[in-house]
Amino acid sequence: MNKWIGVILISFVFIHFDCKSKEVQKFYFGASIVLVGYTDADITPYKIGAGYNFDKNFSIEVNSFKFGEKDLFFASDEFTAEGYSIEMLAKYPFGDFSLYGKLGALRWSEEGMKNDSPMEENNLIHIKDTGTDLIYGLGFSYSITENFSLKIEYLKSNINKHAVNPFSIGFDIIF
Repeated sequence: MNKWIGVILISFVFIHFDCKSKEVQKFYFGASIVLVGYTDADITPYKIGAGYNFDKNFSIEVNSFKFGEKDLFFASDEFTAEGYSIEMLAKYPFGDFSLYGKLGALRWSEEGMKNDSPMEENNLIHIKDTGTDLIYGLGFSYSITENFSLKIEYLKSNINKHAVNPFSIGFDIIF
């Protein structure tokens, strides 16, 4: 086990010194449309974010999610969710493409109405809940120009013990 930790640490050192030789644009802003995930309604969920590149292999990103609406068990059970995340990215660039992994924390908020008794239609109660969960995933980006790239991401997290696995497509503007 210690042997593998040493190999990983040495790999990071070589990646770090390789990164110092090339200038990387530092800040970026991005937006994505969430295609699959929490929502099952007509509202289009989205994600906007900003990030900072430490070098070509590592960056940090903050995001704001609007997950949309979800009907849970009965037609009267409707919830909306949103959240904020901070994530570390480890990237593997090759040419104009980049494969990356994300790991961070998601602070979420869910609010809605739930039917307290399925036998009675008008027995709705208001529920509002917040929490923090791990968020992680994989992404793939393609740099169209030096300052503009397209990306596809699949993330995994939970909101109120329900799986939220947003699959999104979007862009980044680098400056």
